[in-house]
Amino acid sequence: MTFSCNFEYASRQFGKPSMHCRLLISSSMIKFIRTSVFALFSILSTSVVMADSAAIALSAAPRSTVSPALSSSSADSPYDGLAAKAVWRKFLEISLIPRESKHEKELADHICERACGADLQFNRDRAGNVVVFLPATPGHEKSPTVVLQAHLDMVCVKAAGSKHDFARDPIEIVFESGRVRAKDTTLGADDGIGVSTLLAILDGAISEHGSLELLFTVDEEGDYTGVSALTPVFFKGRILINLDAEEAHLADIGCAGGQADTFTFPLRKIAVEMPCRSYNLRIGGLRGGHSGVDIHRGRGNAIRLLGRLLRALSESFGARVVSVNGGTVDTAIPAAAEALIFVPGIPDVEIKRLVDIYRRSFARELASSDPDITIDLRRNLSDMAHERYAASSEDTRRLVGFLTALPQGVLRMSAVFPGTVEQSTNPGILRTSTDSVTLISHLQSLYPEAKTRLSARMARLAGIYGFSANAGDPYPSWEPSPSSPLLKLAASVHKDLFGVSLATRVVHAGLECGVLAGSIPGIDMIALGPTIRNAHSPSEYVDVASVEYLWTFLKALLRRIS
Repeated sequence: MTFSCNFEYASRQFGKPSMHCRLLISSSMIKFIRTSVFALFSILSTSVVMADSAAIALSAAPRSTVSPALSSSSADSPYDGLAAKAVWRKFLEISLIPRESKHEKELADHICERACGADLQFNRDRAGNVVVFLPATPGHEKSPTVVLQAHLDMVCVKAAGSKHDFARDPIEIVFESGRVRAKDTTLGADDGIGVSTLLAILDGAISEHGSLELLFTVDEEGDYTGVSALTPVFFKGRILINLDAEEAHLADIGCAGGQADTFTFPLRKIAVEMPCRSYNLRIGGLRGGHSGVDIHRGRGNAIRLLGRLLRALSESFGARVVSVNGGTVDTAIPAAAEALIFVPGIPDVEIKRLVDIYRRSFARELASSDPDITIDLRRNLSDMAHERYAASSEDTRRLVGFLTALPQGVLRMSAVFPGTVEQSTNPGILRTSTDSVTLISHLQSLYPEAKTRLSARMARLAGIYGFSANAGDPYPSWEPSPSSPLLKLAASVHKDLFGVSLATRVVHAGLECGVLAGSIPGIDMIALGPTIRNAHSPSEYVDVASVEYLWTFLKALLRRIS
């Protein structure tokens, strides 16, 4: 059976629909929609299990296994008594949908379907961005249009040993002790809370507001291809509230720019002389985190630590590298890295003794930031398990020399904005292929000229060690505007609501506001958000009370603007 319904695919720049489309719904699509509805009911009614730690775990079942028999009253849901319960329901809903960078289509489709079902106009561009137009509530038709913006994608990092498949599996959400986290993966509160807030508004959770444009962008955690594709005619509003900040009672009013530079080393393997032993070396247990907002916390970088240990093994025992790998995305501080090496004719006890020295040294060095660091050295039981080919001793020295010489962490603090990191780098991805080793480092700076100089300096350093360098496409910084009318209004509302001043900062992380500031003339922006910690790592969590704060503040701010 097939039936159809009409919906409008609209462009507000003309004030009327630009085209009409017909949505054909087949029986298979009906089955999918029904299953999705059952999934939502299942989430809302998931039973609460209190563990000894007082944790409440909600493990969302895959959509294909959801049964309508699970649906019942949601009175026992852990968010039921919260003011922001509409946001939490949407967050659990989108946690069923895969949304890795460059794979946001299913979630974007879901948003368009919701807009269609609510008879709302929307636009979707070729990059995958979606904007939904929400008319003003009665009595507020003459107020200025406000754009609320969040990005659909999330950084996908999982704990060592996790079998989670981000392309298929739902995020398993855990509520505990005033926090929400995920089981063994990134949570996706960055920027899932922002997306969920917009979806709650789309569903009518705010009763009083002016004209709103709900802007959902793609690939923020990747290459900024979404926001970079936006044009001034895609949406009308010139007052924009970005919901990608990560600190309650604070507004981001500026951000760093950045780029991902790639360094490649030609891997010329030669035969290993016997006697020789093969070892797997792994550094793990680090906290990781966001390469921008966490870079000043002094956390260990697994790629850099691996380089230091390999250099010691090379200089002391002539170890030769077969492969090195570490990290997941360049915007995350790598929490684990590993190497396969050959060591010629050295007793195991000598090698283990050196590794133990570095184990103790790293433990002291990172006692406060990474207390759970581990170093695992395992000799391969059969040295025939691997081809007896490795990088030469000279190439090994060049490779590990670059890993230890490459700048990493905070390079300069700002003299203009006290307490703000001005410039940093994060070697975030290390990969070995058949004939090369590739390292990707994320550079960030408040000033584009300084970032360009840093990139050139790193390229020269790479050349010394035999690496080639390729500078990545830069994304711009966002220059703060302390005289912003939107900021002044937000500060007034915040003071009235909470009795304290709204703090401001220039954040050492990339925000899409930087691109929007350069491409949308006259736009006035601030960035707000809940308190999120350890973003871009499996330790990521969001503070429940801060989501309540964001929801309360945003509703009041929209009311004041209207």
